[in-house]
Amino acid sequence: MLIAGMANGLRVYYLVFMAQLLLVLCCFAMNLWTYLSFSYLQKVDKATAVRGEEMVLSIGIFNDKFFPFTRMRVRIQGVDVKLDQVLSIELPPRQDQQFEVRLQLPYRGEFHVGMTELWVCDCFGLLPIRFDLRKLPYYRLIPVTVLPALTRLPAAHPVSTNAASFSRTGLSDEGDAFAMVRPYRDGDRMRSVHWKLSARRGEMLVRRYDVPEEKEVLIVPDARPIAAHDEDAALRYADAVISCTLALADQALMAGHPVRIADGRGV
Repeated sequence: MLIAGMANGLRVYYLVFMAQLLLVLCCFAMNLWTYLSFSYLQKVDKATAVRGEEMVLSIGIFNDKFFPFTRMRVRIQGVDVKLDQVLSIELPPRQDQQFEVRLQLPYRGEFHVGMTELWVCDCFGLLPIRFDLRKLPYYRLIPVTVLPALTRLPAAHPVSTNAASFSRTGLSDEGDAFAMVRPYRDGDRMRSVHWKLSARRGEMLVRRYDVPEEKEVLIVPDARPIAAHDEDAALRYADAVISCTLALADQALMAGHPVRIADGRGV
């Protein structure tokens, strides 16, 4: 219209050009207003979960404007770095829309989930604009904690501290041997009696055994970050290290051993 008006000098071309320019400016102003006053509600059904479970993110979009939201899209950031979901929204004036997004939890760690980017297009389809919601001063993603999954290893033979249970072999579960004898007391088991020595000394003597010590288990996981450009591979490696450490610590604790976990710095 501007070129046509400059070519033949007719005022109508300039009027149409100015009307189009004003319409584009109005669309930009409405899109910017929508972004700055974006009304939403988002929450998760649980702030803490275990790796492998699912988490539900509930999102509510509210249009309290006098104009409709057409062809609006919202990007959802979850725990899985390879999978971002996009919601398409079309809302009439003074209406709202509710969504429930299921988030997969393939890694353990601390994460932030929720809406990240907003695409807004005016009702005429003239000026689509993408905004980053994280740049809004009042906007915050939802923090969630994903705990590592525990894999139970085959149960180790428990450490027994009952000396009477070693009377048949003369050795404890940890190889501790017969230590000494003491006089018989009421309640002692007859098979704990040292018959030969009792006959020699003329009194009832009972075997006593060394009580096995609770040996400490030291676990040193490889806490160095994996040299990978793929964030998914790095997260899965860290999760595997933590899961193996947890499984070993659980087995040692079930066997009665105290556990100490140290990284490469000895902490």
